[in-house]
Amino acid sequence: MPAWILLALSALASNVVAAENESLSADELTLRAAHIGTDGPSLLQFFRKLMPKDERFERIPPLIPLLGHESFSVREEATAQLLAMGPAAVPRLSQAAADPDPEIRRRAQHCLQQLARAPDGSLAGAALTPIVTFRPQPGGLETLLVYFSAWDSLERSGNPLVIMAGVRLLAARRPAGAAQVLLDYLPFVMDGSVGEEIDSALTAMALSKGIPDPDLLRALQDKLGLRRAAAVGALCRAGGLPMASRVRPLLRDPDAGVRQRVAMVLAEFRDPEALPVLMALLDKLAPAEAQQVDEMLHQVAGDLAPSVNPGGQTADSWHKCRQSWEAWWRGLDGRKLLQLFHRRTPLDADRDRMLALVRELGDDEFEVREQASNRLRVIGPVALPVLRQALKDLDPEIVLRAQICKEQIEKGWQPLIRTGTAEAVGLGSGVPVLLPGFLQGVQQIEKDPSGLIPNGAARLVAMRRPPGAAEALLAYVPFAEDEMEADEIQGALTTLAFLGGPSDATLVGALDDKIAVRRAMAAVALFRAHGANSGEPGCVSARRMLHDPDPLVRLRVALALADLKDKEVIPGLIDLLAEFSEDQAWPVEEFLRRLADDRGPASAPGSDSNARRKWRDAWAAWWREYGAAVDLATLDRSPRLLGYTVVAEYTDGRNGRVLELGADHKVRWKVESIPWPLDVQVLPGQRLLLTEFYDNRVAERNFKGELLWHKQLTQAPLTARRLPNGNTLIVTQNQILEVDRAGRDVSSINRPGVQAAEKLRNGRIASIDSAGGFTVHDAAGRAIKSFSVGSFESYCSFQVLPNGGVVLPLKSRNQIVEFNAQGKRVWEASAPQPTSAVRLPNGHTLVSCRDGQLVVELNRSGKEAWQYKSTGYPWRAYQR
Repeated sequence: MPAWILLALSALASNVVAAENESLSADELTLRAAHIGTDGPSLLQFFRKLMPKDERFERIPPLIPLLGHESFSVREEATAQLLAMGPAAVPRLSQAAADPDPEIRRRAQHCLQQLARAPDGSLAGAALTPIVTFRPQPGGLETLLVYFSAWDSLERSGNPLVIMAGVRLLAARRPAGAAQVLLDYLPFVMDGSVGEEIDSALTAMALSKGIPDPDLLRALQDKLGLRRAAAVGALCRAGGLPMASRVRPLLRDPDAGVRQRVAMVLAEFRDPEALPVLMALLDKLAPAEAQQVDEMLHQVAGDLAPSVNPGGQTADSWHKCRQSWEAWWRGLDGRKLLQLFHRRTPLDADRDRMLALVRELGDDEFEVREQASNRLRVIGPVALPVLRQALKDLDPEIVLRAQICKEQIEKGWQPLIRTGTAEAVGLGSGVPVLLPGFLQGVQQIEKDPSGLIPNGAARLVAMRRPPGAAEALLAYVPFAEDEMEADEIQGALTTLAFLGGPSDATLVGALDDKIAVRRAMAAVALFRAHGANSGEPGCVSARRMLHDPDPLVRLRVALALADLKDKEVIPGLIDLLAEFSEDQAWPVEEFLRRLADDRGPASAPGSDSNARRKWRDAWAAWWREYGAAVDLATLDRSPRLLGYTVVAEYTDGRNGRVLELGADHKVRWKVESIPWPLDVQVLPGQRLLLTEFYDNRVAERNFKGELLWHKQLTQAPLTARRLPNGNTLIVTQNQILEVDRAGRDVSSINRPGVQAAEKLRNGRIASIDSAGGFTVHDAAGRAIKSFSVGSFESYCSFQVLPNGGVVLPLKSRNQIVEFNAQGKRVWEASAPQPTSAVRLPNGHTLVSCRDGQLVVELNRSGKEAWQYKSTGYPWRAYQR
């Protein structure tokens, strides 16, 4: 379809949205503009018409082997005939794109690239020339007629924008047979954005009241591997671990592509059976797919990944890479990994005593504070987890003394012990300073007592399942360094519960543990492994945690059950709003905002107990009115990233460009000659939202760089984001502005000196000014809370984390810093003059460095996971 028609169609839909008929969604208007019905039957008919007729399929399989024929003319003619087949050839070509024969693989990939382009004279010529030049096989000329008729149907209705709108509406309408028609159409998709929309739609339709869609279950046995793989992804994303058990048999699927998809999904759930399958595939896949597998293995292994021989473009290099990974897996000793946790886990009595000493660090009496400091120093490395947690305390005296104790232990603990315990702390020999388990802990401390447990250790313990794994991880939980490490342990406990055996009995026993975090983690692991409504005895017992005396236990368990689509827990979650402070209640508010699609009650009118009760009552009233109609099956609290890294960078003069890196960290596409895109957001339908700094405007362009929409400003924009309601948030150095699709101002907050801002899901605005003040405002612009983050510079950006904290670059200090919700610095890492920082779901941080001309991903320890060296100057980078 000509580009001007696509632009006109998109503009027409946008203009209508901005005009009279606001009762219709943008997707409905897009389809109506294309003369396509928006009811369920019409949508089903639309997709059926997009699919080529089945009679062409039988001509295609014999052509695939000919792509690797010894005769050049035969290879050329087979290529031409497959091109002439058009969309009908896509399913077989997709399979051939991973063929072990490099010539078949190369030609199949070439055909797919050609077919993905809009039909034009050059493609017709590519198909026609070899058929005329070489002596054709029977049926060669006839395929040209098939080609033109296939593309004629796509000319009339194959606009990706229209198709994606249809996919989204089909998922919303959910007529009978919706999943099946998308599965049928999936092999003919040639636009990556359409494929992503179909994956999302299938996920949304995968479960109905906890019951899997029968069409998706049948698709697990479909004769086409692409459909089997799509069904696996949708069912597992919607159903989690309980559904993963149903797809495990496909780890032995005859199609390598299906085995890859299933193993990648199960590896995300830390299923130990997935890793050997992935390793065995490394030298059987095309290099691009093998690279994705290698990256997944590195993600699972974390800091404990081996120094493997990197794969390249040859089969031999990937064979050596496979051997390295398999040797690492065979030699991975779960018992040794478990020792990392044993050595850092004091006895419960020790923990209670150390917590008491930490509280004494802030005592009114100087002598009490000094004595507590001395005793914590003598305890040594065993006290480090408690001291690290004390660094987040609100009492500045406790924070200061905890920091000093921590540094002294890390630098000089052993010399201190050698001088004699009693003398070192200034006490008489009769005073018992050693804790009950102190000597045992000292004997087990490794050579680096201050080192963090490596990222990946917990998940590998769960996958190796050494005896006592669940007990050891549960014992360590109260000493976890931070939320990321706690999440890793939660995932490991869930894996152990999924694998069953003695671990389940340990988790059930932990439901009665005196320490709240252990009770909560045990219950969450059981529910995630077996399902919200499982009749499994452990889950039945875990239900009582919804009435636990500790509200944090109730919060963790209720959120886990809500995530598993259990509507019965929502009223209890709402009740917690009145029990927590604003900073503690953020997970509940975030969940409810997603549930209400940002249309729930306004933000809390204040932070006192009376205001919190009113806020709870407002949400309770909302739930009574709308709760019956809410479908938790459509709620995705953790959006799946595609693994693509989007970069906006300055190049020369007034120009810049936007590019995207694939999972292999190579450029997938780029758009050049943009008037300095200081910020970028990729929108559905291959569109870009850009802040064009030098032209004082926010613009929307397609991947060809063509202008689709813009908002002209009187001053240069710093950042811009498309909001869930379709409006656009624009930040300049003096104003935070929200505009609708027509460019009309919806709201405006004057903030002289603002450097960056972000709209939160609760409607509040977070911003940082030129003085380094981080402030959260309500919808009216009134400051709710603020703290200083330091020398935050112009043209940089930040990210507010789900826990209310913030991660940001301090360019002049060459640092990335994370502050918690109270403004305490809790993490930092080095980076050369960073300009943006984004926390990724795996706990890593993605950083753009302008003057360093690179984009780098840092792990939890601040070490580099990978980098992209650019010829430009990156200002922004984020993953989608």
